[in-house]
Amino acid sequence: YGVAPLGRFFSRLCGNGSHNKHVPEILWDLPRPYFEAYLEGYAKGDGYVTKEGKLSITSVSRQLIRELTWLCAMHGIQVGVRRVELKAGRKIGQKSLPAGEVWNLIIGKTSNPFISDDEVVPNQGKRPYVKEVVVKPYDGYVYDLCGCDNEAFFGGEKPVLLHNSRVRDLFRQAKAHAPCIIFIDEIDAVGRHRGAGLGGGHDEREQTLNQLLVEMDGFESSEGIIILAATNRPDILDPALLRPGRFDRQVVMDLPDVKGREGILKVHTRNIPLSRDVKLDVIAKGTPGLSGADLENLVNEAVLLASRKGRKRVRMEDFEEAKDKVMMGMARKMAISDEEKKLIAYHETGHALMAKLMPGGDPVHKVTIIPRGRALGVTHFLPMDERHTYSKSYCMAKLVYALGGRAAEKLVFGEVSTGAGGDYEQATELARKMVCEWGMSERLGPVVYGQREEEIFLGREITRRKDYSERTAELIDQEIKALIEEAERTAERLLKENEDKLHAVAQALLEYEVLDGEQIDRILRGEPLHKSKPGRTSSSKEPPVPTAASEG
Repeated sequence: YGVAPLGRFFSRLCGNGSHNKHVPEILWDLPRPYFEAYLEGYAKGDGYVTKEGKLSITSVSRQLIRELTWLCAMHGIQVGVRRVELKAGRKIGQKSLPAGEVWNLIIGKTSNPFISDDEVVPNQGKRPYVKEVVVKPYDGYVYDLCGCDNEAFFGGEKPVLLHNSRVRDLFRQAKAHAPCIIFIDEIDAVGRHRGAGLGGGHDEREQTLNQLLVEMDGFESSEGIIILAATNRPDILDPALLRPGRFDRQVVMDLPDVKGREGILKVHTRNIPLSRDVKLDVIAKGTPGLSGADLENLVNEAVLLASRKGRKRVRMEDFEEAKDKVMMGMARKMAISDEEKKLIAYHETGHALMAKLMPGGDPVHKVTIIPRGRALGVTHFLPMDERHTYSKSYCMAKLVYALGGRAAEKLVFGEVSTGAGGDYEQATELARKMVCEWGMSERLGPVVYGQREEEIFLGREITRRKDYSERTAELIDQEIKALIEEAERTAERLLKENEDKLHAVAQALLEYEVLDGEQIDRILRGEPLHKSKPGRTSSSKEPPVPTAASEG
């Protein structure tokens, strides 16, 4: 462009460079005459009319050709698209061109808006569309609508309008084949709460949802049509979908409890040779929150590990290693100095000793200083029972557990390191919930502070609304800090009273790199520890998959 502002204007409006061209956004909202004027002007620059009367437009921008195709379909202009590969070696002047591809948009003579009617020959170029009609038996089950599929306004290089027509066709088909079942997968893609979307007040999702509601209201009780839908986000569905007469019954497919997990493990290990030390009930206790697919993956990883070691049976240690690999990643080989390794060992020992010395929390399951994922060391805790509610004493014990690593660093090295950053984050979040949500502060009482915002387009519960005064906010900060400082004082006191045990466990951890709960108990009792060095097969039994971890 001769003028820089003009060049910036067209670059912003139509793209910069041949491969990055696109249709101006405003063209999507303008009537057909404006689009025809744009198409005619573009064809005069990068197109031509063939002898047969077809309009051909060529571009190296795939996005431009696709958008032109969509716009033609919107305005009832039939088009075709062809991809042409260009071989290397072509020349423009003395310059050789590399291999590439161009896209060719073709508007037939009968659809060319720039040819007068007297030039059109009836039925020119037409051919039968239906070649064969195949009659298939109907099984009474309709599966035709997926929310995420209905999201796209067009499909393919020759677009077809979706949305309302798909919904109408689906219900028309269901009524014709009643009794039957309609199943809508990922309904949250089109059933999202109306009025708060990013696409404006009447975007295509709302049109689809409105059509779906109309079709559901048109059912008679005697038609024999059952509508089912599935979603992972029932909290963001439009209330109109959940009213009586529509989706008025909700079935929650929750994650399995401890008995369910044990049953799932039995199914997946049914045809797998297990060693005698494998206890599926213990593994089930240590895997709260895992789904059936997660447990299946855990079993598969354990089988692979056992086969790589040349074993004929899967041992408990294989399940343990598989759990670490699935939840934290592969073990990393890092060049860690002796001083840093010592700091990590004492940090993790501080976490572990809190579980042994502090009543009311979860028992320690395993301690390791083998780097995995982003963690240089990990302490796992294994709850004895499935917990659904938490007492204040349990929450305080969790705070002490989290700050045990920091207390150990201060006691042994006289200063703290950055390795406890994740512990501070966990402790602060837990203390904030104790004060603001669970009413565990004597000064603030049983009051919830900071209501969650229900922003639909942000996915709900992303932000909090400050519904209290600055004085109350200061008091909340004081209470959170008081809980954390109390937990830190408790951790420091327990470690000072048991400093000899801290050194004993840390030295054993430096030597063996992995210790389980039973081995830590033996060290605390002063008994000798019989355990092979890392890299060899351990003869001791290792409890299985943990539930919670404190990363140092």
